[in-house]
Amino acid sequence: MLIQSTEKYILLYLFISVLLFSCQQNPESQLPKGILDTGKMTSVMVDIQLLEGLIAVRTIQTEKINLYYNTTFKKHKIDKKTFDR
Repeated sequence: MLIQSTEKYILLYLFISVLLFSCQQNPESQLPKGILDTGKMTSVMVDIQLLEGLIAVRTIQTEKINLYYNTTFKKHKIDKKTFDR
């Protein structure tokens, strides 16, 4: 009975150790080339959401919508291809 109890604690310890050590890596340090980091992507997404809110509220021509998107991408020094990744 004592051995089984000890085995449970060892397994529990190993499980918790694996969880703790697996969560310590910085995910941004392993981003592939060309992928925006969290801060930059957040900033771009805020501007895109504001733009889409404007489009939803107002009647805007398609050409101007594309211009607004391109202006947003230029503001953040990215292109559509980078954003879509």
